[in-house]
Amino acid sequence: MGFFRRRQHGPTLPIAVQLSSVRTAPPGYHVATCRGTTCLVGSDRLLVPGATYGSDTPLEKIGKLELSEGEGEYFVGVDTSQYFIDLGCDTRQKRDQFAAILSAASGAPVWNGDERVH
Repeated sequence: MGFFRRRQHGPTLPIAVQLSSVRTAPPGYHVATCRGTTCLVGSDRLLVPGATYGSDTPLEKIGKLELSEGEGEYFVGVDTSQYFIDLGCDTRQKRDQFAAILSAASGAPVWNGDERVH
């Protein structure tokens, strides 16, 4: 099963990440979906229990990752062609670590505003 393979480069997967919130929606909308869930980054997918859209996202569908913050949370925005997921972390350090892990697993670039970070 591909989900539990080790990657040759990058972190050993799967990795569980505790989130403070999840917001998912089709493009153009941002809808709060759930709070306090744990997502799982595997070798070929991102699993987000409780997410309305993107609860099972193939990593190859992730086009880019966007860093943002607001309302006392720090977000990794996961941009796919079909939907957008804001994954909230309670600290900037956790968000940045999570974005780096997800970028290494998916190959997607990480952006902070107009600046490419990874």
